[in-house]
Amino acid sequence: MAFELRGTFQDRLVSELRLEGISSPEEANRYLHSVFLPKYNRKFTRKPKVEETAYRAIPQGMNLDRILCIKEERRVQGDNTISYKGRLYQILPTETRFGFAKTRVEVQKSLDGTIHIFYKGEELPFKPIIPVEHQQYAPSQKKALLVGV
Repeated sequence: MAFELRGTFQDRLVSELRLEGISSPEEANRYLHSVFLPKYNRKFTRKPKVEETAYRAIPQGMNLDRILCIKEERRVQGDNTISYKGRLYQILPTETRFGFAKTRVEVQKSLDGTIHIFYKGEELPFKPIIPVEHQQYAPSQKKALLVGV
C-alpha cells in the first residue's frame, strides 16, 4: 500500500482507514498508534539545522503581567472614581498628583483577575468602593406599638 502525501493529516488517516477496511473506533486507534503514526513520523521527521533551543529568555525588567492582560481605557470622574465591570474604584492621591479628575486612565485586568490602573505609565493606588446596601426603615416593636403600625 502506497502512502500518499495529499491533503491534511486527517485526510490521509481517513483514507488509509478506508483502504484497510477499518470502521470501529477501537480498530482505528490501534491502527493509528501501531502503524500510521510510526510510518508518518519516519517519513516526515527531520533533524533541526540548529540544535540549540529557539526560545529566548525574557529580557531583564520586562513584566509579562503588564503585557498579557486585558487593557481598557476609562475617564476619571470628578470625584476621582472610575467604573469598571460594574464596580466603582476610588483613585487615591499619589506623590506627584492629588487628583486625576477628567483624565484618561488605563485599566489592566491580569490573567489572575486582579486589576491595575495606570496613568501615563505610572501605576495608581486605588481602592474599591463597596456600595452600602439601602436598608428600609423598620421601626422597633416599641415604636410600632406606640404609632399603631
